[in-house]
Amino acid sequence: MTTLLTTYCFMDLLKDYNYVPETDHSENHFLSTIKNAYKNVSDFVKLNATSYGFMGLLHDNNYIP
Repeated sequence: MTTLLTTYCFMDLLKDYNYVPETDHSENHFLSTIKNAYKNVSDFVKLNATSYGFMGLLHDNNYIP
């Protein structure tokens, strides 16, 4: 507990309540690139899964209505 009190400063308090000046924000571009790639892949899979319906299944199994 004493370590927390000695290392916790005013800027940490501001960061906790999102009152940080723009110059103090840090970004990790590598992490955001991975998140964007994962989002693109998941959106692609979701789009393909939702657009495939019962009629598509019938057509894939050579049942033509």
